[in-house]
Amino acid sequence: MHTTHPGARLALYAYRERDGLQAESLVDGSLYVGRFDGGQNQRSGYGLLSYRDGRFAASGWRGDMREGDGCLLETDGHIYHGPFRVR
Repeated sequence: MHTTHPGARLALYAYRERDGLQAESLVDGSLYVGRFDGGQNQRSGYGLLSYRDGRFAASGWRGDMREGDGCLLETDGHIYHGPFRVR
């Protein structure tokens, strides 16, 4: 599959709103496992994101963006631990 739309995602669902714990494969090769808000159909609550390039993030989510305390493990071994905020 090819897309030129930034942030495009590909996931298969059984014709229902996502709610609760789900897994989602992103078009860029990343994988998100975590909570979704079924009403908004967005990542919401705690989740893990494994990037295709090897980075790994564990954090809270709100409005489909990282929000709240979490950590990001970079491929060079550096670890960021602290707040993520939607601006």
